[in-house]
Amino acid sequence: MSVVAQLVGGEFWVTDPASVQLCWQSLMGFGKGNLSRSRPVYGELLRGHVDQAHLGRALRNMVRSGYFGSGQGRVDVEHLHLAPYEAAYLAFDEQFLTVAGFENSNALWSYYASSSKEHLRQYAAYRAYRLAGWAPHSGCKYGADFVLYRFRATQGRHTHAPYAVIVRETDEPIHQRWIAVQNQLRLTKQVAKRLVYVEVSMSTAVEDLLDRERWLETVSLHEVLVDRWTPVVRACLGDKQSGALR
Repeated sequence: MSVVAQLVGGEFWVTDPASVQLCWQSLMGFGKGNLSRSRPVYGELLRGHVDQAHLGRALRNMVRSGYFGSGQGRVDVEHLHLAPYEAAYLAFDEQFLTVAGFENSNALWSYYASSSKEHLRQYAAYRAYRLAGWAPHSGCKYGADFVLYRFRATQGRHTHAPYAVIVRETDEPIHQRWIAVQNQLRLTKQVAKRLVYVEVSMSTAVEDLLDRERWLETVSLHEVLVDRWTPVVRACLGDKQSGALR
């Protein structure tokens, strides 16, 4: 089964309720409901299922006001919002998504290849983590590109995201001031995450971008785990280090 998305202002929307649920139930969760905190739950609320953990502030207020229990005949108006890198992974790697207005996958790749190079770097990093068994989701709330969730196949649900990932261009200065690194590190520590910089090296030559498989051969990733060095803690732990993909 293929899910159809619409390209709206550079973002990708899935509006069919059955397709929205399929994106979340089948492939470790993709996208975000435009009315929900993460997983789209508006339709579930209409059917009388209330899960407060997945409600955004607007929906929570609507539940408290009795909106969903007071009327009949309401329709599910929520859509699933896919980031460009999520749509690219679903379309090219899972072959699970088609986009209205594009004749085939080659036409869709031409659109991506001519878009922002930042989108290509994010797609390369997102794809690598997905193929490694992680479930990346937007990390904008934490000042990062992604947060990485472990997926427990036996439980069928996400757990805590232990890593926040920032995607960078190779040889890009980390920051003009180290205080900015400390700010990011402090934020990730407060939400019990570890900070990872991912440097993405890739070709931007036109002849490579014309073919996705050829372009992928030019892509390489280098991870840098950023942490504070605390003498007492390091002495207790034996100064052990671990990688984000392990």
